[in-house]
Amino acid sequence: QWSRTSEDTIQVNYFPGPEVAITYPIDNDDTSIQIITVSGTGKNANSGDSLTIYVNGIAQSIVSLDGSLNWTGTASLTGLSDSILVKLTDQFNSSAYDTITQNYYSSPLISIINPLDNSDTNVNEITVTGTTLNTRVGDTVTILVNGITNYQLQITGMNGSWSGTAELNGQGDSLVVKLEDQFSR
Repeated sequence: QWSRTSEDTIQVNYFPGPEVAITYPIDNDDTSIQIITVSGTGKNANSGDSLTIYVNGIAQSIVSLDGSLNWTGTASLTGLSDSILVKLTDQFNSSAYDTITQNYYSSPLISIINPLDNSDTNVNEITVTGTTLNTRVGDTVTILVNGITNYQLQITGMNGSWSGTAELNGQGDSLVVKLEDQFSR
């Protein structure tokens, strides 16, 4: 009886699925900067593998992993609760994702609603009211008459309305309201 045995050996390389993490900026951060830097790390991937950075589902930039499996790109924010998603695609066309939320506050605005411009009154102390846009709780409104602070208050709601008093001195008083947000603008 003849016994024959045959065998063959091959090498197979297993590559686990890729992983990606956004390390900057932190999740749910508030910013006054519209175009921000986004950076992070990859794992189970190779240098040169591509990442796409999306804001609210719209591609913003395509970058590659460096030799240390780190990456950096930019994203253009549009407003509050912007979703930043990063998609890493490896050599096998497998993908990994990470998502954070960013809050972009564009330049704040303030408007006087009452009294109307060039109003006449026989009342010395008047109530001044108005609205704000692109503001947060804690932003400061200052009411000035002829350059002198008369009243200061903090906004109590996002894009909040406000009300304060001003003491008039005579005809042609200059009434100014100033808004300072928490980004010192």
